[in-house]
Amino acid sequence: MVVQYRGSRVELQQFDRSSLPAFDAYVYLAMAEHPSTFTVAPWGYRVLTPFLVRWWPARTDHAYRQLTLAALTAAAVVLFLFLRRLGHGLAGCLAAVAVFGLSGPVTEAARGPFLVEPVSVLLQVSFLLAIEAGADGGTLAILLVLASLSKELLLVLLPPVVFFARRREVGNRGALRDLLAVASPALALSVLVRWVWTPHLHVGGTRLGLESLAVAAGRLPRSAGQILSAALLGGIVPLAAAGALRAGSRRYLRRYGWLLAASAVPPWLAWAAAPGGAKLFFGSSSLRLLIYALPALLPLALAALRSVPRPRVEPGAPAAWRRTAGLTVAWLSALALPWALDRYRRIDLSGVRDGPRILVLCRESVKAAETLQAGQPVSWAPAELGYLESEAEYHEIKKLRWFLMEGWGRGAQYDYGPVAMQAQSAAFLLPSFADRDLGLTLSLSAPQPTGLRVEVNGVPVGELGVRSEGSAATLRVPRSILFRGDNRVVLHQAAPAIPGPTLDRITIAPLSYR
Repeated sequence: MVVQYRGSRVELQQFDRSSLPAFDAYVYLAMAEHPSTFTVAPWGYRVLTPFLVRWWPARTDHAYRQLTLAALTAAAVVLFLFLRRLGHGLAGCLAAVAVFGLSGPVTEAARGPFLVEPVSVLLQVSFLLAIEAGADGGTLAILLVLASLSKELLLVLLPPVVFFARRREVGNRGALRDLLAVASPALALSVLVRWVWTPHLHVGGTRLGLESLAVAAGRLPRSAGQILSAALLGGIVPLAAAGALRAGSRRYLRRYGWLLAASAVPPWLAWAAAPGGAKLFFGSSSLRLLIYALPALLPLALAALRSVPRPRVEPGAPAAWRRTAGLTVAWLSALALPWALDRYRRIDLSGVRDGPRILVLCRESVKAAETLQAGQPVSWAPAELGYLESEAEYHEIKKLRWFLMEGWGRGAQYDYGPVAMQAQSAAFLLPSFADRDLGLTLSLSAPQPTGLRVEVNGVPVGELGVRSEGSAATLRVPRSILFRGDNRVVLHQAAPAIPGPTLDRITIAPLSYR
C-alpha cells in the first residue's frame, strides 16, 4: 500500500472536490456530500462507502483517498488470515498478500480512489474468512447486509458460497435452508431501498440490441491486447489454473468454485448494467472489477507452488443464541435502514453521462431547498452564470447552470450569455421540501410579444405575457402540487418561435409556512 500510495499521489494531486478523474467519481463524491439523499441510478444505491467518507475526519476528496488505502490494507490483512485458515504456510501467505497489493486491479483502485471497490473487497474477504472459520449464520447475514449497501454485485458472488460450503456437513436441504436464512435480510434490504427510497425511478441498463452489440464487436479487436493482459492478471490466472488441477485443491473448488466462475464474468459485462455503458466497454473498469476475483484465485495460485494441507483446526458448532441475535440484527437493519434515508426525489439523471453537471446539481439542489426552508429566496440569472471546464477555474464549477433542463438548446447548462427557448417547451428545476407555498417570479423578454403557459409537475399554475422590452410576473405555486425534491417547471409557448423568449431571471421565494 505504501508503493501504491507513492505511485498514485502525484497523479491524484491534480484532482479535488470539483475536478475528478472519471464520471463515476463525480457521482460518488456527490453521494458522500449528501449520502442519505439519492443521486443517480445505479450508483446511488451503493451508500456504504459514501457514508464512511462522510463520517471520515477529513475533507471529502482526501477522505476518499485515505479510506481507499485503509480499506485495501485491511483487505490484505483479512486475506492473509483467510489464506492461513485454508492451511497455507506463512511465507506463501505473505507472498500472496504482496501479489494482491501490487496487482493490476488494486493499482486501478488506488489510482481512482473515489469508488466503492476497496470497501467492497474488504467485505468480500471478510465473508470468506467467516465462512472458513465456521461463523454462525447471524454473522454472515450482517456481513451480507453491509455488502448489499456497498455493491449489489456482492449479492451475486457471496450467498451461493454458503450453500456450497455447508452442503457436505448438513446436506443439500440444510445448506439451502442456511443460504435462505443468511441471504434473506440483504435481499430484502436491496429491494426495500429501491421501493421506499426511489419508487419513482425505473432504470435499466444498456439495451442489448443489434446496435450495442455492433459497438461491442467493433471495439473487441482493438481491445484484444488489453483484454488478454487484464484477463491474465499478471500471471495469476495461469498459475491458479495449474493449482486447480492438483488433487489437494478439490475441497477448495467444491467450496469456492462458484466464486471463481461468478467473479470472472461481470468485469466484461458491466457495461451492459449502466445507462450508456457501451462507453466503458473493455476499459480500465474491467481490470478494476477483477479485484473481486483475486481472493478466489490466490489460494489456487499458492496451490500450484506446493501441496495444500487440510485446515488444521476444524470450526466448532456456533452457539444458537449468537446466530439468533445476528439474524435479528440483520433483519432489523434491513427493515429500518430504508426508512432512515431522505426521500428527496431527484430528477431522473440515469441517462446523463456528465459528471460535473450531476455533481453541481446534487450539491445545489439540496442547498436551494434548504435556503427556501430557512425562509430565504433563491434567485438565478442565467446570463450571469456559465462554466466551461477548458477555460474556467475548477472552483467556478458552481456557476454551471444546473437548473436548466431540456428546451434551452444544446449545452445550455455550460454556455455563457443569455438563454432563450429553442423549442416549443422548455423546463427548469424548482427544488423544494414541499413544506410551504412558493412564489415563482419569472423575468423574460422576447423579440416580439408572446404568451407562455406555466406548469409545475404537469399542473398549470398560470400564464405570462412576455413583451419585447422585458416583463416579470409572479405566480403562486401551492405546496399541494409540490413534492420533496426536484420539481419540474415547464414553459409552453403559445405561438412557437425559434428562438423563443429569453429567460432573464428566476426567483423563488417562500410564501407561507405549514
